[in-house]
Amino acid sequence: MACITPYYYKVDETALIEHYEAVSKAISLPVFVYNTPSHTGVNLKTDTLAKLVKKHLVVGMKDSSRDFHQLVETIERLPGDFLTVNGTEGYVLPAFLVGARSAVSALSNAIPEIFLGIYDSFRRGDFRDGLQLQRKLNRIRRITDRAPLSSVYEILRERGIECGNPRRPFRPMSRGEMTRMLVDLKQLRAF
Repeated sequence: MACITPYYYKVDETALIEHYEAVSKAISLPVFVYNTPSHTGVNLKTDTLAKLVKKHLVVGMKDSSRDFHQLVETIERLPGDFLTVNGTEGYVLPAFLVGARSAVSALSNAIPEIFLGIYDSFRRGDFRDGLQLQRKLNRIRRITDRAPLSSVYEILRERGIECGNPRRPFRPMSRGEMTRMLVDLKQLRAF
């Protein structure tokens, strides 16, 4: 189960650890930290994460911090069985190269092929192909970032998967925004 850090009120390290202790004791599932400081205002540092691991409170982390240095530090400092999942689309291939186990993002739900392609290229050791796909993903992101979450819904709808509209505060894309995005994505052969 992925669990974000407490948000809104700033808390100290002791409170963060107690938060994950409470979650870990309340459920019988493995707990992943979901580090997404752009949404919570709290960036879970590697030192704190190491304490959570030492207490056997978490088994992994989805890191959406957008801090590659911190991702590398986490992978290098924590035990080999700790599962580090990259949540930042801008460096999927580099994250695999330094030891991330997987990549999960909103866009990977809508266009999984490119993420699988990057992973397969990494596994084959074909870094030239992986780099081309990473660059393509970065171009796709520049298009979808015009309407970050709403774009995922529209891509899924275009692919025949009806999933309604994003919940507030997000809004559905206008017809013009959607048309422009789909034209741009089709020019890139995004899917």
